[in-house]
Amino acid sequence: MGIDLAGSIVPGPRPDWYDVPPGQAAPLLTVLASTPLAAVPGVQIVEDKRRKSLRIFIHRSHLPLLEHGVCYARPHAVCSIATAASAWRPLPRQVEGALFLRTRRGAALIWEMRLGKTPAALLAHDLSDGPLAIVCPPDVRAVWEAWVPKVFPGVEPVVLEGRTFSKKYATAPVVILHYHILQAWQSLKPARTIFDEAHVLSNARAEWTGAALGLATRSGAVNLLTGTPVWNQPRGLFPLLQLVNPGAWGTKTIFGQRYCGWRLGERVKKDTVTNAEELGKRLSEVVNVLSWADVGSSPDIERSVVKIALTPGQHEEIDLLAHTAFVAGDGKGSTIGAMGRLRKILGKVKAPVAMEEAKKVLSAGKSIIVWTWHRETAEQIGRALWKDASTDVGAVFIVTGDDTQAERAKRFAQWKACCTHRPSVLVLTIAVGQAGIDLSAADTEIFAEQDFTPAVLGQAEMRPYSPLRPTYAKYIVTDHWIDDKTIEALQRKEQFGQLLGLSAGGKMVGALSQGRDSDGDVGAIIRAMRGEAT
Repeated sequence: MGIDLAGSIVPGPRPDWYDVPPGQAAPLLTVLASTPLAAVPGVQIVEDKRRKSLRIFIHRSHLPLLEHGVCYARPHAVCSIATAASAWRPLPRQVEGALFLRTRRGAALIWEMRLGKTPAALLAHDLSDGPLAIVCPPDVRAVWEAWVPKVFPGVEPVVLEGRTFSKKYATAPVVILHYHILQAWQSLKPARTIFDEAHVLSNARAEWTGAALGLATRSGAVNLLTGTPVWNQPRGLFPLLQLVNPGAWGTKTIFGQRYCGWRLGERVKKDTVTNAEELGKRLSEVVNVLSWADVGSSPDIERSVVKIALTPGQHEEIDLLAHTAFVAGDGKGSTIGAMGRLRKILGKVKAPVAMEEAKKVLSAGKSIIVWTWHRETAEQIGRALWKDASTDVGAVFIVTGDDTQAERAKRFAQWKACCTHRPSVLVLTIAVGQAGIDLSAADTEIFAEQDFTPAVLGQAEMRPYSPLRPTYAKYIVTDHWIDDKTIEALQRKEQFGQLLGLSAGGKMVGALSQGRDSDGDVGAIIRAMRGEAT
């Protein structure tokens, strides 16, 4: 039987923290001591020496856990979302998402792509509260520039470009800046900060992650937007949660031991999801998750896999090249780096097949997008298609990480323009085209190579999506163990997301996984190539 604390849990001195009054602290402590909650970060038990009593401060992420043992009145802030007089009207889900952000000091919208999280986040802000800062990658800046005047008529955002601080721009109603210059604008003190594509902050060691943390501490409210925060391992959640809920999740080590399966004394920490149910409930209070399935719809994407059956000679040749690559590199480097070199070798085998598949689409009079992981593979495919006299192609554009932001935008625009006259090809590396761009001028895409991370592939896959027609995604894979291990990594990371209700691309990973079941330990294979004992 729960303890009746209705009306006794009240907002504490810190935003999103709640205070259990002295008279109720002792009985609640008894309940906490009998549950795992007592060992969870985000519960602070303080001895009030003056009153000779205990006080408990609870972060709001614990409210769902208390429901099983404690009765209380959920203390939500009372607010409403007022829409400005404009032609744009928000969808009901966008109003609900805005309310979720508005009633919390720190919260995140984890919505699948094209569900409208950008205007929902803007709707959560009231300009009378003070300035709004929007931090995003350069690729998505134009999206925010277009939406700000729609949600706030008459307001034009100020785009911060350089690294020299200006008080004039810093006090504008709405400012937009990208992560690379965030360190130079640490004097900003916005009423609300929105971090878009927040998954880029999952690396705690990155310079912009530290800069983002500094800006978050000076902001009245902090909101994160992303398609999925789990890009590699569960530990990637910690920097994001630290931004929106400072102090609620403990230190990185405490978080790792509680939720990532870390053990004391381990030199190399490998993540597994532990206490998943508890973590999922806590996240539900500060993270609003929305998928296409939740809104009763699903993007019309037809996926297919082209499987290349390598000959014994090709297997032997690739393995020999892989061995040579290790010898040339003295067998040094991480397993991830080693896999990257091996995948580059395999990319040369996939490129001709990707070109043949692209030619089939072009012969049908349609434009095509070809995704690669390596710059060399993109250049190999693009140049070969352009030189192929049998291919009726209007133009071929290649976009890689070597191109500047301005060059990328120019080529994307040129490709779209060419698509209106003749079938054209856009070949690009996954890293530069996975977010914030509209490639719906083509309805067919080919993945000549894959990334290790479901969210990366999922974001790229959605770039040509249009609700007006189907999208066709084709993946090129081989029966070599290099591809087997890439797909196994995708499966493992997708499982992390599913455990926490943060799936990044289950259908896409499922399509790739068909018939892909290999034996052996990639670590053992790599060690053998390095000449190490196994």
